[in-house]
Amino acid sequence: MSIYHYIRQLESLETIYRAPGTFSYFKHSVSSHNFKVAEIAQLLGDIEENNGSVINWKALYDKSINHDVPEVFISDIKAPIKHYNAEINQMINTIETNLRDDFIKNEIPSELQEQFKDHLSNGKDSTLEGKILAAADKIDQVFEAFGEIEKGNPSKSFLTIYRDGLREVNNFKDLPSVKYFIDVVFKEMVGEQNTEREQLKEIYEEVTSK
Repeated sequence: MSIYHYIRQLESLETIYRAPGTFSYFKHSVSSHNFKVAEIAQLLGDIEENNGSVINWKALYDKSINHDVPEVFISDIKAPIKHYNAEINQMINTIETNLRDDFIKNEIPSELQEQFKDHLSNGKDSTLEGKILAAADKIDQVFEAFGEIEKGNPSKSFLTIYRDGLREVNNFKDLPSVKYFIDVVFKEMVGEQNTEREQLKEIYEEVTSK
């Protein structure tokens, strides 16, 4: 059993890239995505706190920092495959959970195993911190897709990723922090005039008006 092997496993997150199989001008690693989500979640937490919510910061940091670490076991599976139907999604989640549990059992010292199970469990639950994580994850998805479209990426996949990300973020618009992103940050993002942004602005207005 060795923490050494766990830390070595984390290195692979730097070479696992998001949107696998899709041409992109800038490769976003799972590791960089994980960091950005943690930063966005922290900002969302600050805004929620300023609006009177009580944030469990330990839980929020734990969830956001670790949310994609289990991808060391199964890599980043294409979203259309992972979410093709509920059965496939459940099968992938089961495989990921089993691989995670086997790794913890075989590599992590017994006195730390329960903590690691908590750290590496799905943090997107019904708590405020879980909702913030889910929103932050999709906010970064929107920014990643926006960046590729803005660069003139010819792949239509990023338009789908952008639209789907906006829809997921919009599901959390009851949170003041997410409402701020929708009304202020995203509006600024699509505000400058150019051909690509006009189309992105139309999608933004279509999705967030619902």
